[in-house]
Amino acid sequence: RGVWMPALAFEILSGRDVQPMSDVEILRRDGVNIVGLAVQAAVGEDGSIDVEKFHMYLQAIKKAMSNYHREGFEVFLTLEVNYGGKGEPVPVPREIVEKEGFIEQYNSLVLELAKVAEEYNVEVFAPTLEPDYYLGGVEFAAKWCQEILPKVREYYKGKLMVRLAFQEIALKQIDFNIQGYDILGICIYPFEDTKVSRERVKLFIDEALKLASKYGVSSITTEFGVWGGAL
Repeated sequence: RGVWMPALAFEILSGRDVQPMSDVEILRRDGVNIVGLAVQAAVGEDGSIDVEKFHMYLQAIKKAMSNYHREGFEVFLTLEVNYGGKGEPVPVPREIVEKEGFIEQYNSLVLELAKVAEEYNVEVFAPTLEPDYYLGGVEFAAKWCQEILPKVREYYKGKLMVRLAFQEIALKQIDFNIQGYDILGICIYPFEDTKVSRERVKLFIDEALKLASKYGVSSITTEFGVWGGAL
């Protein structure tokens, strides 16, 4: 029973109260037993990655992980990529992802985070957040997820999640290869007119279970996101 807190590093570094669910007593009251945390990789319009910012966020998240473990919570950790802006992440365009040297530098951050996940005994790790949406689109992400998998396995020995946005995959019934991962993670959030229908939720979960079964992935987990007008 988890809660997703991608803004926690920003909150820690800025002192702004943007992630109020981070209080351990609130989490216990609500029955939470695992927290989802992210380190951001900010990508400029020229394809450069703000490595300094990555390491600032990483230091903040290291402290947070130690605190949550000390308080008896498990931890899910991932890398959140954000292109050319602030606030809600923006997808990295395909032409940037395929720019010479970009993915190699990006992979080096993924593997650095994998080492940290192992060092801090993180229970669940995803190489990146929603690569099918944020990292070059479904076709590129499907290839990348398989290429990064054995590299991550060299450093991280815990449960590996492939953490997908899943919208295009579910709606078009795309066969996205998730073989080798332990957990399939998907995202369900408001679509038309800031509403989520029961039919849409059922469709996404059914498609996720079908995909997981095909590739022998034993578990699925979902983010149920609500923001903007839906609030």
